[in-house]
Amino acid sequence: MATVGETPVSYDNSMDVSRISNTSLQEECLLKLWNEYITESLIESTPCEIGIYEWKNNRTIVTTKKFKISAEELDHIKDGMECPNIVYRKGVTVDGYHYNVQVADGKYGIYARTLDKGCTVCKTFSMLIIATNGNGVKSSKCNEEIMKLGDYLQRLGL
Repeated sequence: MATVGETPVSYDNSMDVSRISNTSLQEECLLKLWNEYITESLIESTPCEIGIYEWKNNRTIVTTKKFKISAEELDHIKDGMECPNIVYRKGVTVDGYHYNVQVADGKYGIYARTLDKGCTVCKTFSMLIIATNGNGVKSSKCNEEIMKLGDYLQRLGL
């Protein structure tokens, strides 16, 4: 089960996202895109844990069930998106797990990893996508999928 903001979003057997009465049009569009993308790409190809947040106010748009990040960790990642030297020096942390930054371009993304886990961050016009992957999953594969999602959302103007 995913969440939108603080509201659980349930899936039926076909993985359709339930309509939530208090969502904006942007969120509803994202939920539909999310459903297709998660089903066809991420779930079937790599078990990434993902959270999508509004850039301006850190509000949660949608997350996978196991994805967790604290407000401080999210703020640090946002600071690193604007000033890559911060994350190059200190790395990034998601759900208490620390990652060493390999690439931070200061505009669209951060790629970080450890020996057995990876973290990818992608910024679109209005959103921040953060994904982690664990043992048995190539970090580069998760990174590629998340950056494709970010590119797609950018093309939609989101």
